Amino acid sequence: MTRLRLRCCSFWILALALVAACGEVVSDGGGGGDDDDGDIVDAPPVDDLVACSAPGDCAGDESCVENAQGDGVCMTTCRLYDDSTCDAGETCVLGRAFTSADVMITYCRTAGTAATWESCDEATPCAADHSCWSNTCVPHCDDAHPCPDSGLTCMPPANYPYTNPTNAGVCL
Repeated sequence: MTRLRLRCCSFWILALALVAACGEVVSDGGGGGDDDDGDIVDAPPVDDLVACSAPGDCAGDESCVENAQGDGVCMTTCRLYDDSTCDAGETCVLGRAFTSADVMITYCRTAGTAATWESCDEATPCAADHSCWSNTCVPHCDDAHPCPDSGLTCMPPANYPYTNPTNAGVCL
């Protein structure tokens, strides 16, 4: 009887170790996320995603992004104006890094149809080359793609963790 208990206990310890090593799968209920200043609301799409608590928890081409519920989820990183690293139907957006509200990162998410200055949220994502900022689709910009209105300024994100030679950002 003792030998049977040890085998059962060993099985559960092994099962728990495998779950911990693979990461928890979480579901993002949608709704868009907002930082304390009411800025970016682009949040990872409503899907089953791998949970994370730090960038090192994600695969090599992913970063830990904050979803609408404040949880960290792994998303594929990308560069604005270059959707080649994103899956078909996805676009590169600017969003908040998990546990670092002042660090903005780029990641792939499903492209929507909301155009420049239209309302957006998790259920109504922005079209390609836009990010949802305070529930409004704002166009991306960089040295080669100026803002559509001369009264706007291309604002590269503060604390952007990637090299940003083209000064990519959003028009505000």
